Formats: sequence, structure tokens, C-alpha cells
Amino acid sequence: MVNMKLLNSKKRNENHAIFKIYVLCFIFSLNLVVAQQTVIFRFNADYNNGSPIQNNYTHNVDISTRVDEIEEVARGHEDSWGYSSRKTAYFPNNLSYISSSEAVIQSYFGAHTISGEVWIKPFEIIGQILSWGSDNENSIGLRFFDNGIILNHRLNDNNYQIELEYSFENLKWYHFNWFSKVLSDSINMGLFINGILISEDTFPTPTTGYSNYNSIVNIGYNNASNTQGFRGEVYALNIKNYFYNNQYNSAHTPFDGSAYFGIPKYHDYEVGSSIDNIDQRVSFNPNEINNAVFVPYQNDDFIPQGITNSFEDDQFDSTSSGMVYVSLYHKTLNGTTGLKKSIIVEMDPLNNYKVRRCFRLNGYLNTAHNGGIAFKNNTIYVSSIYRIEAYEIPPYSDSSEKYIDLYSTQDDLYPVDCQSSFVTYYNDSLWIGEYRTSSESIPYLLGYPINDSGVVFNDEPPKIYRLPRRSQGVAWRYIDGINYLYISQSNGGNNYSKIYRCPTGGLSISEEPVVDTVFNIPAGAEDLSFNRHGDLLTVSESGANYFHDSWGIFYPFVYDIPNEVINKPSNNNLGVAYITNTRYPFSMNVYPNPSNNHIYISYELDYGMDSNQIGKNLSLTISNLLGQQIYSENILIKDRSFLNHRINSSKFSSGTYIITLITKGKKIGSEFFVNLK
Repeated sequence: MVNMKLLNSKKRNENHAIFKIYVLCFIFSLNLVVAQQTVIFRFNADYNNGSPIQNNYTHNVDISTRVDEIEEVARGHEDSWGYSSRKTAYFPNNLSYISSSEAVIQSYFGAHTISGEVWIKPFEIIGQILSWGSDNENSIGLRFFDNGIILNHRLNDNNYQIELEYSFENLKWYHFNWFSKVLSDSINMGLFINGILISEDTFPTPTTGYSNYNSIVNIGYNNASNTQGFRGEVYALNIKNYFYNNQYNSAHTPFDGSAYFGIPKYHDYEVGSSIDNIDQRVSFNPNEINNAVFVPYQNDDFIPQGITNSFEDDQFDSTSSGMVYVSLYHKTLNGTTGLKKSIIVEMDPLNNYKVRRCFRLNGYLNTAHNGGIAFKNNTIYVSSIYRIEAYEIPPYSDSSEKYIDLYSTQDDLYPVDCQSSFVTYYNDSLWIGEYRTSSESIPYLLGYPINDSGVVFNDEPPKIYRLPRRSQGVAWRYIDGINYLYISQSNGGNNYSKIYRCPTGGLSISEEPVVDTVFNIPAGAEDLSFNRHGDLLTVSESGANYFHDSWGIFYPFVYDIPNEVINKPSNNNLGVAYITNTRYPFSMNVYPNPSNNHIYISYELDYGMDSNQIGKNLSLTISNLLGQQIYSENILIKDRSFLNHRINSSKFSSGTYIITLITKGKKIGSEFFVNLK
């Protein structure tokens, strides 16, 4: 009997040892699984991919399509603007809840991270928002209290929490982004509200060993602990086993009324798919950023292009709270354009860049690409397809509608002499530029005078400068006695874009601009504009639905680079490189070419002409290919800048012609151009 007991005892010890090995192997395998940075639980009122992480049970919660009263115009009825609507989960009382259909299990040895997000509109500021984990061991909780919000993390029977006083408003949407990082001997916790880090704290802990989270996830009332829930609406909620410290967390939410209220909806991808969660995708920006804002209306298939602000107009009241304006055009995932009218979004910098108003264009350029916009005299100038169009912005008051149709007249439409890919205002002129690919003709920047009433003098010869190919926008800036032209240039979705800083003394009609500094910025760079502080505003189109699964660089923001950065001639730590260009003599330029109405003939006299030519005549002739002269004119040389001469070609027959410039009996330049009737 004794021997049998000893044998049985030995057998039990062996079995116990084997069991412990199995447990350790199982836990090790769990850690291998959770080592993958991923979403471990998700609720989305609009979306369910059938994954266990979103299978859930609802109690007294209604999930259906809802539209806020303010959004009714854009997305709430048949005569709306056609924007996408969304579902929300409605919690009518503090006993309402949503529970995961099975326990969410996470196990760790030592250091680990838990984080999450929630889009929520409270009806009253009280009650549990989220609870997960065993209350007596390891758990996560987020709840309202009378004066604010509490983030709680119970770790191995020890409780740690951030209790934050915050003035929440009932019936207002909020985006919470929280994290809890467990280290070897401490825990670091923090909470973002609408893109602002409201609170962060670090607490000492005992040495962290094995931690196991194993329970149902509850949104709202926790029926296991009888903890009352909140009253309100939830659009989406997730829990992740990682936290990225990148631009995603601190970017402002514009609250445009769409899914995620401006944040692109990439949480919707199935976990484990080839496309990462949105915060994992945000690319590095080599420059310091003052503000980053998620581009509004990306979830409605709009693509951002132009940007301007009130202070682009040098006569705008500097004591006023100027607005930022972004233009967008509509493009479906299959590449169809023109189904919806283009829009201009008004964003308030003093209110975390929240969308104040959204304007729909109803003029000639109502569905155009709208590659750039300019602000002058409370009017937005839109550029596209060889035209610019003026839209007056109505005055704002607290009773103003959010969604407003803008109209223009024939007097507000101005033909211009380039394809008008973008536009900016500076020094009493509208500057219209062209985007052209490497295989297309040379792009130019044209400056048309504009008066204080906003009338554009497009019947006068504009100032003309050559641009680099793939230019997307320009802006002017006066720095320490030197005037500069800043030019944005895109390089596809897998390469960083660039901003060139060019002294105006290095601008020419025939040579590309002299560049003294290059700033590297994320892909998709579009228009440029300087604000009142001298910060450079720009916008990336990389976050648009149309590009999200094909572009490698992802930066879905309107953002500004600080004045002190953009003014520096060189700083390699900020993604800046110093460039030196050499100017060379050049030939005459004819523009536009081909032409069917009129042509501009330009020749910069600083190169190839002596100062003693001032006051002399320059002979200009136009001949056909048979050598027959059909036009001639003598032009007085007034200075050493450049000749910019306009000739009416509407009466010329279709064909190819030769323009020749002669001075003192010597040909100094010639160029072909094509006239099309």
C-alpha cells in the first residue's frame, strides 16, 4: 500500500509537471499570437465582417440609420446632397448594453499594451462606457462621472486609473483614444479627446509577471458587476493590443458628419487582411507639424485638391478669426467623376478645425477637378479647365446653415491662358499654374491683375514664369527682404512629395525656377497657402478612398508646417536639402501653343542683350512655312526685364507659323507655333 501510494504520488507529480509544461507552452503560443499588433475587439454599427471580434449580443440597444438634424440637408433624405449616411447604436437607458458573444482572451508575460477608441455621443455625462476583464485580477474600464471621465486599468489585483475633470456637452459627438502601456515596473496611461492629449500619467508597479485578460467585453451596462451604463449613441468602438505614437493620435477630427466624422474608415477591414488598421498606416512626416486635421468628407468619396485661408488676402482683417478652406471633387472607387458636385469646406482653426460650413458649387465648374483655390475679398476663386470662377462666401452667424449651395454668374467666370490646375492670390494678382506630367509640354505660372472688387483683368498680358513639371500648387512669401515662391510637387503614391523654395530673382519664363531649398513631405501633396503666422498650409490626397489600397504612403491630413521651419534655408533633420541651380541663357517662348485665339510672345532681355539696347526697337515678324510674312511689329525695349507681348491670332489660318525677333539687323530668337481654327 505504501509503495502504491508513493507510485501514485510520483505519477501525480509527473502529470502535474507535464500539465505545467502544457500550460506554459499554451501561454507561450498565446503570446506568439498576440505579438501580432492587431484589433482584438471591434464594434461598428455600420459594419460586420462575421469575425468573432465583432459578433455581439445587444440588450435594449437599437442599431439603425440615424441622421443628426444638422446633417439632414446632406445625407438625410431623397433630395439631399447624396452623402453617405451611417448607423449608430442607441442606448436609451443605463441598463442598455452590447456584449461580445464570447470571451476576449489575451495573455502576456511581462510588458504589454492595451489601447482603444470610441466614437460616442452622450445624452448625460454618467455611466460605464467600456468594461473588459476580470474585476478581481486584470481589467480595463472607461466611464463617465459627473465632472469628467475615468480610465481604469486593474493589473494583477492592483488598481491604476486616470480621473480627469472635463466639461463634456450632452448631445455632442466625441472621439476618445486611450492607451495603457504596462512596463516591467510601471504602467503608463493616457487619454486623447478629439485629437488632444488631455491626460497622461505613469504609476509604479510591482514587477510584471503573467497577466491574463479573459472575459466578455461590454459596451454600456455591465450585467456581471451590475455597473450602470451610459445613455447615448455609439458609432464604433475597438480594443487593440498595441499603441502607435504617430500623427494619427493627435490629429484633429473635423466632425464632418460622415463615418468616423472625418477619420478614414479603415477600421472596417477584416483583421488579418493585407491592409493594416489606419493608425498603423500613417506615414512619417520629416517636418515638424503645428496642426494636422483629418481631411473632411473622404468617407463620402471626395478627394482634396485646393487649400487657402482668409489671410491669403493681405487686406483681410487681422483681428478676425480667419477660416481655412479646402476644395474637393468627387470620384468613386471605380474612377467615375462628375456624379456629385464639387465642394469647398470651411474649417475653423480656433475650434480644432471643426467643419463650420460646407459649400456646394453650382457654377460652370460645378463638377470640375478644382485643383486649387484662392481667397480675396471674401470670395473663393476656383481653377479648372482653362478657367477660373469666383464664388462669394456668405456672411456667417450662429444661425447659419452648415450645408450651403453657392452660385455664380457669367461675370464670375474668367477664361485664362493655361489649363489652370491651381490658383493663389498674392500682391494684387491671381496666379494660375499648370500641372503637367514629365511627358507633357512645359507648365507655366501666369499672374493676372485683380482689383479690390475681385474683378480679374484677364484681357491684359499676364506675368509668366516657367514651373517644374508635376507642380501641384504655389504660394508666395516675403522673408527677410527676399520674396520667395514655394512650389509643391507630387511624385506618385509611393514616393515623398516635395516643396521647393525659389527666390523670385530666380524665376524665368524660359528656365525652371532656381531652387534654394527642398522640403520632403508625404505623398499626395496638393495646393499651398500661408496663414497669418507664416505657417505653410497644405493637404494630402493620399487618404482618399480612391487611393487607399494602391498607395504605399498614407497621410490623410490637412496640415501646416511652422513658420520657423519653412523659413530655414537648410536643415537635414527636418527633411530639408539645400539645392544650388545654375541659370543658363534661353530662347523665346510662345504661349499657348497650339493657339486658336491669341498668343503671348515672351523673351527675357536680361540674357543675350546689353544694357545699351534699352530704348531701341525690337522687330517681331510672323511668317508661314512658305516664308510669307503675315505680321510684323516694332517693339520698344523699355527695360532689362522681359518682353511679354500679346497678338490676336484669331484671324490667322490653321497651320504652323514662325515667329522671329530681330534687333540691329541680327536675329536673336525664333520659335514655331501652331494655330488651330
